[in-house]
Amino acid sequence: MLRWNGVGVVCLLLAMLIQAVVADEVKPSPTEKVPAAKVKEFKDYLHSRVAPPGHIAPRDEGYVITEKRLKEIQNELMYWYFDQGGDNNHGDYQTTIHSSSPQGNKNFTFKLPFFGFSFNYTRVNLNGYLEFSDPPEHYTYPLVFPIKEWPNKNDPSFIGVFFSKCRIGLLSPTDADQRMPGVYYRVESNLEHRTDQFGVEVRERVLRDIREGNVGAETFIPKHVVIVTWKNVSFAGGIASSLHKTNTFQMVVTTDEVTSYAIFNYELITWTTHTEAGGDTATGLGGFPAFIGFNAGNGTQSFEYKPYSQSPKIWDLTSHGCGNGLPGRHIFHMDKQIMPGKCN
Repeated sequence: MLRWNGVGVVCLLLAMLIQAVVADEVKPSPTEKVPAAKVKEFKDYLHSRVAPPGHIAPRDEGYVITEKRLKEIQNELMYWYFDQGGDNNHGDYQTTIHSSSPQGNKNFTFKLPFFGFSFNYTRVNLNGYLEFSDPPEHYTYPLVFPIKEWPNKNDPSFIGVFFSKCRIGLLSPTDADQRMPGVYYRVESNLEHRTDQFGVEVRERVLRDIREGNVGAETFIPKHVVIVTWKNVSFAGGIASSLHKTNTFQMVVTTDEVTSYAIFNYELITWTTHTEAGGDTATGLGGFPAFIGFNAGNGTQSFEYKPYSQSPKIWDLTSHGCGNGLPGRHIFHMDKQIMPGKCN
């Protein structure tokens, strides 16, 4: 049996007291919150199907992007789009846009200068464009803008990345990208104040892409970015098997509310036109290919992106480009006049 003298008991009690003090210093109290700036969890949204939080993170999050990470992001042709997460677990996917309801109305919390006008809203259309005013009831081909019959006939204001009648195609189980076919829409705003990871990465990527791709954009800082993606869309009027013939393309619109730019990204083109424009019902080839370009509306001015628009050279959209040295990327300055970016 151990025997303790007075000195031993004092030493034991002193050791226990020191241990308790040290433990209390190291362990936070139950009510203490660890500052957000100290917990910087990195997430690779670039390769994720799950959308980031829809709110603007607090300013003290303090994410700083590295040059290595920025180059990794810039090497990708397509910008982010997500089919999971968000309020309804659909991410950016527009469940209400389909063949029988091809359009969705969107309001901006900012002003978008476009081709001499300014808009705080848009309409996302399945048929490959963003629209700002009503179209005519019928089109004749090849498409010609502005419409000379205005104001007796509507002359729509739009940004056309692949203006053609589309429908949502089918996805093969063997496709590497299993995100749902259809239309995706995302807005990121107030980017100049964002310090959360996703906000910083969007801002710095757009900033670098626009500055590298346009003469005179050396001081541009994006405040707002709209990303619209048409994934695996087929052509209207085709037979059932043609739903496997799909295109994937994307439009990125950015502004500081004074200057505006558009980035067109073309990842996949397997068809060029719909059947009303003379396309084959099985292949979507022949006839008049899609219109690529911009129309100011109200009978004012337009810009058709030649030599690609409504031409057999439309196939070259995926292999050529103006901006950032990426095949398939085409950049435009578009607030007052439409000017293509630097060509590669």
